[in-house]
Amino acid sequence: MSQQQQQARQRQKRDILSSEDQERLKERLNTSYSADILTIARHFGSRPLATTACVTDIDSNGITIEWQWADATKRKSATDEMQFAMRDITGPSSVLHEVSNLAIEAHKALGLAGEPQLTKDKREVDAKNLVDFTFRLPSPLNMASIAFGVGL
Repeated sequence: MSQQQQQARQRQKRDILSSEDQERLKERLNTSYSADILTIARHFGSRPLATTACVTDIDSNGITIEWQWADATKRKSATDEMQFAMRDITGPSSVLHEVSNLAIEAHKALGLAGEPQLTKDKREVDAKNLVDFTFRLPSPLNMASIAFGVGL
């Protein structure tokens, strides 16, 4: 494989999320899960008094969260941001999984009751996608038919 092909393959790996996926994820995280994003900012940004937080960027390297807090020394609002690296991004669902893990860790570290909304919603979706089945032993007649059929 030529160097040019290798570079093209690496670029393709980095661009797992389309720009549409990135925008949809940012909007979803900033609207439906804004409290979870704020919890992440409060814990990982070491700003327990952060007042707002939002996702400003999502790409194959990770997610960037920006937050604001009241800076008492300057008597005004201050802003900071942090990028969180993502391990195995394969698509939008893997980003949500990683953010859910961050939110769980932040919730525990801050001693908050309950669990993050994103985690609850993720569990519901996972449960809907599971196939519920029960195993019943075949009747003796079916078992004999199968055994006879295999023996031939």
